[in-house]
Amino acid sequence: MLPRLVAALAAVATASVTGGAAAQAQFSFSDRPLTLPSAFAPPDFTGGVYTTSTGELVRVFSAPAYATDPSFNQRWADFVASMPHGSEISTVTIYLAPLAQLGTVCGLHTIGCYSPEDRVIFASGDDVPGVITAKSILAHEYGHHIANSRRNTPWSAEDYGTKRWATHEDVCRKAHDETLFPGDEGEHYKLNSGEVFAESYRVLVEQKLGLPSSPWLAVAPSLQPDATALELLAEDISSPWTGPAVSTRTGSFRPYTGDARTIGFTAPLDGVATLRLGAPAGSAYDVRLFDPSGRRLLAETKPGARTTKTIRYLVCGDHSFELRVVRTRGFGPFTLQISKP
Repeated sequence: MLPRLVAALAAVATASVTGGAAAQAQFSFSDRPLTLPSAFAPPDFTGGVYTTSTGELVRVFSAPAYATDPSFNQRWADFVASMPHGSEISTVTIYLAPLAQLGTVCGLHTIGCYSPEDRVIFASGDDVPGVITAKSILAHEYGHHIANSRRNTPWSAEDYGTKRWATHEDVCRKAHDETLFPGDEGEHYKLNSGEVFAESYRVLVEQKLGLPSSPWLAVAPSLQPDATALELLAEDISSPWTGPAVSTRTGSFRPYTGDARTIGFTAPLDGVATLRLGAPAGSAYDVRLFDPSGRRLLAETKPGARTTKTIRYLVCGDHSFELRVVRTRGFGPFTLQISKP
């Protein structure tokens, strides 16, 4: 794949501007598994690392068509630094080319693409008149870079979106129900939650920076973000989810004084919850996980006399539960370690 890609990138620098009208007639974004050689820049592109007005460093390269403007790359580096971002800003490389030239890398009629493996954005440096501005194009692609730089265990944030945003948008349940298709860049592109996230980030950027609002065209109209979705997306940028929160509950069984202890349990975010029970030697204690009503059993440990037992349960849409520690033999204290996403 690499030789073909290098040839395609070489074509970016020399492609004719003919065909621009076709590129504007229909547009999409694309995440393609591009693989770039280390420190590669397309032929005749100029640029490098620019210090922004915020003191951060951004790597920008541009096509020869923009070479007459010596401040072109610097302005774009400053724009990137003005968008909501985190430390991932230092890991992205941005290539800007005229709209009609991007198809050689990103695909026919595309206006931008992102390589998750290489953390590389290819985007248009030109507006699509009446449709979308170049700044909004880059914002969409940078949204992919943000997602690719965040954790959403057990899923890929690049496909599902960031943790709080994805939970609010119910991506896990919708993926299970096949009303969203994480990572699908083909038939279900307009229902790809990774693209919905990038478009939502684009909306956030436009609102934060007071940019013209581009129409919601790339993904399904029903998937436009509400105010809460944008707030949680911003929180995922400024305070990324780093891993499960762990707490410990304790209790005890005395001889002949009841065989179950009930504990309320909430997990606000989708992901994997782990429940680890520690019991006295020789006892037989179990953990059972129920829905909030306490009537529907969701998961339980295997019976038997073991001092440690574990449940791993995928939290997906439902976030309130009832836990029961049940003993069938023995007595004494127990600990229940709760790890929740």
